[in-house]
Amino acid sequence: MIIGKAARAIVDYVSNLLTAPNELKRLRRDFDHFTATWGSTTGEPPLLADEPGAVVCRLVADTPHPIFNPSLVATGEGTFLGTVRSSNFVKFAETTHVREAEVYDVRSHLFRLTADLDCEFIGELDDGAVRHPGSPAENGIEDCRLFRHRGDIWGVGSAVRQRGRGLPVHPILFRLDGTKIVEHHFGWRTQGFIEKNWTPVEGRETPTLLRLLSPPDVIELRDGELVRLSDARPSKEPLLLRGGTPSIPFGRHHLAVAHLAPRKIWGRLHYPHCFVVHDERLRHVETSEPFYFRRPGLEFACGLQIHGGDLFVSYGVADRAAEVMRLPLAALEKRLVAARY
Repeated sequence: MIIGKAARAIVDYVSNLLTAPNELKRLRRDFDHFTATWGSTTGEPPLLADEPGAVVCRLVADTPHPIFNPSLVATGEGTFLGTVRSSNFVKFAETTHVREAEVYDVRSHLFRLTADLDCEFIGELDDGAVRHPGSPAENGIEDCRLFRHRGDIWGVGSAVRQRGRGLPVHPILFRLDGTKIVEHHFGWRTQGFIEKNWTPVEGRETPTLLRLLSPPDVIELRDGELVRLSDARPSKEPLLLRGGTPSIPFGRHHLAVAHLAPRKIWGRLHYPHCFVVHDERLRHVETSEPFYFRRPGLEFACGLQIHGGDLFVSYGVADRAAEVMRLPLAALEKRLVAARY
């Protein structure tokens, strides 16, 4: 009976392809999206960890649940400040979340890091100003991305408020004083679109975010309100470029690491990444060929800094580990079209 059902399904599928032009168009569109996402013309994405001079540091903290998705920002003192998150909804085998409690609880932990990749954890992020009943951040803030603006440390994350089994998110922009959130501004939710992973842009006159990377959808903080400066809309097709690290000054341009639309291969999610360049007007200039950091699978970049001729990228692995990679700028430059920006 199973064989008979399978045979009928194959016959129906082939019949649809032969008789329905729309099916052929859909198949071609899916194939184009697949090749664009995975760069099949150049083979499987390479590993940045294989670059000469690359060094990987695994962050270790005494927390009841795994830490992952670390951010990274320069402090101006030759060191970095970062956050990692942990939660009581724990992922296993990169596919399944196990809820270890009925009420979702996500925590962010702060650490300091030297250019030699020596790490020290300094405590939890004090999010009491936004974590209270009825707040969009009632259950905490996911995936903080720290950045500098005029000497202050700011952050962008996804505020979470549990609704039954669901976990709707709101973008949140916040400013830190030490380990405490002292200013915050909530973004918005759009029907049919997950408003997550907005990209902060360093080096601008006012706190600036990219809601979409391509086409860029620019948001600025003006007079205490988040204001959209463009009318870009999410595509009806799956977004190819998804937000990742902050976009940092890169010559007269800005550089970020974004992840591409995920694919499930052999039952496991794969998140390849790429370098993304915007010009001084935040127009999308270039996207590099895709790559992984340490191994194919679920990785998620949250931090990017250039210091002392090296590139520092922080990323999560399988929602169970947090790592920082230091590699020579040559590894970046050879992946970009222009020799200089």
